[in-house]
Amino acid sequence: MTGKILLVFALVCSASEVKERTGQRDGNLADLIFAGDLLFTFNARSTLECAVQCFSVQGCLTYTYIRLASKSTSCRGHTSVMTYERPHESAPGSSYYSFACEPSNLQAEFLFYQNARVLDSNIYVYRDVSLDECKELCVSEAQCRTIEYKSNESKVRCNMAAVTALNTSVVWEPDSNHGYDYYQRACA
Repeated sequence: MTGKILLVFALVCSASEVKERTGQRDGNLADLIFAGDLLFTFNARSTLECAVQCFSVQGCLTYTYIRLASKSTSCRGHTSVMTYERPHESAPGSSYYSFACEPSNLQAEFLFYQNARVLDSNIYVYRDVSLDECKELCVSEAQCRTIEYKSNESKVRCNMAAVTALNTSVVWEPDSNHGYDYYQRACA
C-alpha cells in the first residue's frame, strides 16, 4: 500500500509541491532524535516516503529520517515542532524536517486543492473579488498562508488564513462539497 501511495504522490505533484510536502530540513537539529510527541515509527526507503507517511497521517507536523549504520533506515513522525531544548538523543545520520514554512520562504505561487477547506481559521474575509485578486491580497498580507475561494452565481468569497492544513490543529476537510477550493502558498 505504501508503494502505491508513493507512486500516486509522485505522479500528481509538481516539483514545487514535492518540495513543499517533503518539508524543510532543519540543519540545527541534524543527528538528533526526539522522544516527545511521537506519532509513528516505521522503516522508510527514502526521505520522500517518510514525508508521504507524515503527510498522510493526521496530526503529523514533523518527521525525522534516520540512516542507520547497518544501511537500514527509519522514519519517525511527531505531532509537534521540535527544538533543541526538547528531550533528545544523539543519532548520527538523522535529518529533521518540518512542514512549517518560514515567512521569508513563502512564494507568490499557490498549491491547489479542489473542494477542500480548513474550518474556522479565517483572519480576513473578502467578498466579490476575483481569484487573482484574492491571491494578490494574500501575498500582500504578511500573515496569510492559505486562501479558500468560493465562486458561484450568487456568492464569491475569499477567506484568508494564517494556518495551513499541514500545521494546524483545526479541522481539515479535503474533498468537501462546500464549494470552496483551497490554495496554499508554496514554500521556497
